[in-house]
Amino acid sequence: MNSHITAYFDEIEARFISSPMVITYQILRRDVTDTDGLIRLKANLYDSSQGEFFENVMETNSEIKIRKYSFHWQDKDGKLIKRWDNAAHHKEFSSHHHLHLSDGTVSKVTVPLNTLQVILEIEIELANKRK
Repeated sequence: MNSHITAYFDEIEARFISSPMVITYQILRRDVTDTDGLIRLKANLYDSSQGEFFENVMETNSEIKIRKYSFHWQDKDGKLIKRWDNAAHHKEFSSHHHLHLSDGTVSKVTVPLNTLQVILEIEIELANKRK
C-alpha cells in the first residue's frame, strides 16, 4: 500500500469531516495499491444538495498525479449544478479538463482539479448563498 496516496485520501476524508457544509458523507470505494489509488465519496450538503467525488491517482516521485476525476454536484431535486471531469468526450479541449454547468454549457478547465479544490469551491458557493 502506498503511504503517500493513503495520506492524501486521509486528508480528503478529514476535509469532509471538518467541512461546515457537509452534513454527512460516505466513502463508496477506497482502494490503494503500491502505485495508484481510487477514491469515491458521496456527500449530503447543508442545503440538501449532493456531491459525488471520484479520483483515480498515481504516485510518481512522491507526488500525487491525478489520472481521472469526476466531481458531480446536484441540487436536492437531482438537477445538475456543476460537474467537473476529464473524460475524453469533449475533443475540443486538448487536455479534456472541463466543467459542465446547469444550463448545458461546457467550458474548459485549465488545470486538473482534485477533491479538495472542488469541495472548497462548493463551500464558497454555498456560503455565498447563505448571505
